[in-house]
Amino acid sequence: VFYNNPSNYLAFGASGATQAVVNGTGLGIGTTSPAAQLEISRAGTSGGGVMRLTSTGETSAGDAVGKIEFYNSDTTDHTAGVMASIKAIAGPSGGEGHLQFLTDMPSEGAEANQVALHLHSNANVGIGTTSPATQLQVTATDATSAITIHRDGSNPSTNTSLGKIIFAQDYNGTQQNAWGQIELKTNASSTRTDMAFKVKSTSGNEMT
Repeated sequence: VFYNNPSNYLAFGASGATQAVVNGTGLGIGTTSPAAQLEISRAGTSGGGVMRLTSTGETSAGDAVGKIEFYNSDTTDHTAGVMASIKAIAGPSGGEGHLQFLTDMPSEGAEANQVALHLHSNANVGIGTTSPATQLQVTATDATSAITIHRDGSNPSTNTSLGKIIFAQDYNGTQQNAWGQIELKTNASSTRTDMAFKVKSTSGNEMT
């Protein structure tokens, strides 16, 4: 441990090298000039900076392996508490797992417990559900589930695309985007819309 007076930081070293420093801004690991309260620095060719949260012992399905909490100290309208968090959850085997984004404090001072987004170990994504059955599942309890495709900006003119869903398929190693699509666009009036369905025929041409 030594103090660098010219650069005004306290350094911690091991094996003949500086491992961490504390200056007026924060704690730096791998850097002697941290620009945030915590900065971890390492060359990109070596994998970049890494922060690891480790759980010890055996885990069962549903156990929290690690968590990052966002604590709001504002007491203007509510009691201070954890307003959001990111949590890693152990899966059925204990070795695999899922990632959850939680929001919505259930009561004043209580920890956020609403799973807003669930990333399953099988790469499925759930919004409003922790058990997505497909690559993307949107679930709303006692309400209508919806996905919005929003075209922002100026008023659309005639024959303007407002949004589309594209069905793509790799062919000979290259992604082909024209296998099929559903598109909503304005018609000749610019205030009314038509929905177009396009598929690829056996000859390779698009059909509407």
